[in-house]
Amino acid sequence: MTPVQVAAAASQLAVLTEDDLIRRADPQELNRAEIYPGRMGNTRRTGVGGPSPAERSKLLRRIRRRWRRGDLAA
Repeated sequence: MTPVQVAAAASQLAVLTEDDLIRRADPQELNRAEIYPGRMGNTRRTGVGGPSPAERSKLLRRIRRRWRRGDLAA
């Protein structure tokens, strides 16, 4: 990402709360996109329904790859 792209993404993300992200998440769409397949809502690992740190890193890598390919809208 270029510095301008990073700044634009950061400014858009800065206004979002965790509740905003959770409300906007569509588990079925994430599964179809293989961003977080079959694990949405799994509370066994963390106790709060979120990914483990390793899963979170993997998820972010997938999102970055898809964003770079243009598969995700800005």
